[in-house]
Amino acid sequence: YTTPAIATQPANSSKCSGTNTTFTVVVTSPSGGLTYQWQEKVGSGSFTDLTNGGVYSTVTNATLTLTGVTTGMNGNKYRCVVGACSSPVISAEADLIVDAPPVITLQPVASTICAGMTTTFSTAATMTGGTVKWQKETNAGSGSYADITNGGVYSGATTETLMLTNVTINDTGYRYRCVATASGVCSPVNTSNALLTIRAIPTFTTQPIDKTVCEGLTTSFSTSADFSGAPSSYQWQVSESGN
Repeated sequence: YTTPAIATQPANSSKCSGTNTTFTVVVTSPSGGLTYQWQEKVGSGSFTDLTNGGVYSTVTNATLTLTGVTTGMNGNKYRCVVGACSSPVISAEADLIVDAPPVITLQPVASTICAGMTTTFSTAATMTGGTVKWQKETNAGSGSYADITNGGVYSGATTETLMLTNVTINDTGYRYRCVATASGVCSPVNTSNALLTIRAIPTFTTQPIDKTVCEGLTTSFSTSADFSGAPSSYQWQVSESGN
């Protein structure tokens, strides 16, 4: 048999935890008897032959398949031993980089406040490096979101706590979420959606009027208020000092 020659070396692979990847070697065709054996090096250890099982398959083919890589495999090296004669040819080493996706540890919760007040939405994420950014529905209830920028009622748009200051009744009914993006190749992760409900401050349309009655008689005070469609409740109070 002619000695095999490697035409294409295996390339480094960067993947997100739980996804699949492959390493491939291309060999110029010898006259026959070609064999492949993939090897792995963990940390500062030595290269050892792989066997089919677990995340590994096709370990004796030109393409090695890894299914569901884990963060524990980050930094492992792979190479292929190609044989056709008494002296095998060994490919170059290829690195496996496995990134972890963000993990949301605190979800934002819905907020109900009155117009003109301040509220916050908060989240927390475990990840390596990366960024967070808050988003708001483009239309209330639409489920379509756009990035928030600092300014107007918003501050902290790229931190774990978004603050809304002096909100108006027009802000009611919108949902907010945070997008966490870790360093590396993993896809961003969205928090759950948090609804903002703004209640209008009631305005009195009828004020109570003074009453003068004799002791022992019955009287009443009446009022009415515009709650602008918000849930309504009344609580009367008394000042016995006359103030």
